[in-house]
Amino acid sequence: MLGILLVLIIASPLLRDFRMTIRADLKASLNADELLVDFLDDANQLAMYKEFLEGEFSAELLLFFVQIREYKKLFVAGIPGPRAEHQREKIIKTFLAPGAKLEINLPESMSKRYRLQSQGTTAARSGLVVVPLEADTSFAGPLRIDEFDAAREEVLYMMSSDPLLRFQQDPRYQSTWQAFLQNRVELNRRNDDLAALAAAT
Repeated sequence: MLGILLVLIIASPLLRDFRMTIRADLKASLNADELLVDFLDDANQLAMYKEFLEGEFSAELLLFFVQIREYKKLFVAGIPGPRAEHQREKIIKTFLAPGAKLEINLPESMSKRYRLQSQGTTAARSGLVVVPLEADTSFAGPLRIDEFDAAREEVLYMMSSDPLLRFQQDPRYQSTWQAFLQNRVELNRRNDDLAALAAAT
C-alpha cells in the first residue's frame, strides 16, 4: 500500500504536467487554426500558401478549404439554391467521391461516411429505384450549410499543424507571416482600446 501511495505522489506532478502540456498543445492548435483562417482571408496570402503546399504535394487541402468557404458564402448571402447545389456536387466529385481527381486523405471513418453519402447522392439523382442500404442520402436532401464541416475541420487541422510551421520558417514567406502577425496584434489592440472606451462611457 505504501509503495502505491509513493508512486501516486511521485506520478501526480508528472500527470499534472502532462495534462497541462496537452491543454497547451490543444490551445496552440486552436490558435493555429484561427490564425490560418485569418491569414487565408487575404487573396495574396492565400496564393502564397497554395504555392507552398504545391511544393509539399498537398495543395488539394487548401483547394478543398476554399471550395467549402465559397459554399458557405452562398448561404450567408441568402442564395443557397441552384448555385449551392452545383457547388455541393462539385465538392463531392472533386474531393470526396472514391477516386476523385483531388481526393483528400481523411480519416477512414470520415472517408467512409462521405463515400456512402456520395453513393447515396449518385443513386438518388440518377433515378435508380434501389439505393445501397448503407448509403447515407443526406446529400440528396435539403442543402445544409454545415454538411462539410467535419471534413473542413480535419483539413484545417492538417494545414495548420506541421505545414504551417514549415511555412513560417520558409525564408520565402517569413516576412509575410511576420507582417500578418504584427497587423493582427495591432488590430486586437485597437479593438481592446475601443472596448475599454465603450465600457468607460
